[in-house]
Amino acid sequence: MAVDFIPGYQDLTPYGPGIVGKTNGPTVPPADIKPIEIFNYVIDLKHQAFSLGWITNKGIENSLDVKLDNAKKKLEQGNNTAAKNILNAFINEVEAQGCKSYEDCPSGKHLTSEAYALLKYNVQYLVERL
Repeated sequence: MAVDFIPGYQDLTPYGPGIVGKTNGPTVPPADIKPIEIFNYVIDLKHQAFSLGWITNKGIENSLDVKLDNAKKKLEQGNNTAAKNILNAFINEVEAQGCKSYEDCPSGKHLTSEAYALLKYNVQYLVERL
């Protein structure tokens, strides 16, 4: 009896054959990390959150992009206070648009609990280092 199909790892995922999920997890940054490197990391996380469907509204994604871009420009200009203020506005928007937990996600929210935690806590970390 010939075996026509032997399932591989990809075939055993809960997403279906050939679809492998992606997870963002915590990492310990190097002790000498520069704020601009943290900025670039946060911007990448925001893009990943959107591509994973954790940010469900393109307008909210654009708004978050504008805040990150403006804060990064202020940091590059040496204006840390303005960068912090913009990042705090970013955190406020994440809190307003995000679900704090999977079980508590009212309709009308556009950030899943994963996006909420990923963006809020990483930006808070950045603000603390400016």
